[in-house]
Amino acid sequence: MTSMHSLLRLTVIGAFLGPLALQGFIGRVLGELPAGYNSMSALEKQQALWEQIEDTSYDSQNMPLPTEDFTMANISKLFDPNYDSVSYLLKSDELPRTRLKLAHPYGSVCMVHFNITNNDTSFTGLFRSGGIGLLRMSSGNMDQTAIAVGLGLKIFISGQNSQNFLLLFTRAGQGSDRNFFANPMSNVIPAEPATPVDGAFEKAILALPGKREENPENGLNIPLFEQASVTSDGTKEEKVVTPYRMTLTPNADLGWASDDTKDFRTHLADIPMGSVLYTVSARRRRGDEDIEIGQLITSGQFVASVYGDKTLFFSHPRTPWKL
Repeated sequence: MTSMHSLLRLTVIGAFLGPLALQGFIGRVLGELPAGYNSMSALEKQQALWEQIEDTSYDSQNMPLPTEDFTMANISKLFDPNYDSVSYLLKSDELPRTRLKLAHPYGSVCMVHFNITNNDTSFTGLFRSGGIGLLRMSSGNMDQTAIAVGLGLKIFISGQNSQNFLLLFTRAGQGSDRNFFANPMSNVIPAEPATPVDGAFEKAILALPGKREENPENGLNIPLFEQASVTSDGTKEEKVVTPYRMTLTPNADLGWASDDTKDFRTHLADIPMGSVLYTVSARRRRGDEDIEIGQLITSGQFVASVYGDKTLFFSHPRTPWKL
């Protein structure tokens, strides 16, 4: 909904609920997880967050760009390793209200099912169980000469913190190609081309607490150990077998022309429920061949929202790959 629609809605709701109840409603929409959220089942968590996404959905005919937050003072925070380290240290499905989503601020979210189709691998955790979650497809900017597609995949774990996957094609994007389904996405990112923020994230990793070997190898490798350590029902794996690399190959039939200037969020909203978005493959070691393990399937439609753009958070995994 637009800000005008939001104000009108809150005025009407306030007339019925009164000031105290209205304050609770605003708190929920702006980001306030329900009491006992972490102990909920995976399905209950998915439903709780999806309700907030739907409650704050944009007007599909007038989707805004969050330009008001992108002052030089705010953008400069991305060059501060202490600011960047919160991406690794905060274990929550929501950003604090005082923190802006400065990286990949424009996006759309869909409920998804990570469906494992290959049970013959040695992989553990979510690579064995699959699970339900939310997928956010976003762009680092709206510069039509540097489309930077990013994926944030959140798989809910019953009674425990969610597990998150962060996947890119390259950090600098895919040039002027506006098709979000043009390239595979992975947790292991090519070193080139680089961006000015990369150095700050490398320093943030070095500044993380704990021993060096307990933290990510570098900013180019978003590790998968934590996601392989637990199944979606909350069962901890005794012996963790984690992929080094995970690759999501897009369903080309869902894409659009590379020079199509229509808002990508409008394209995503047209994808029907039950669509296979990506084929998921993984490799155990750096030099191994990829093994197809599953699919990422929509269980609803994509929705662009205030909550998805300002509050929904995908924590960066820390624990590095281990053989």
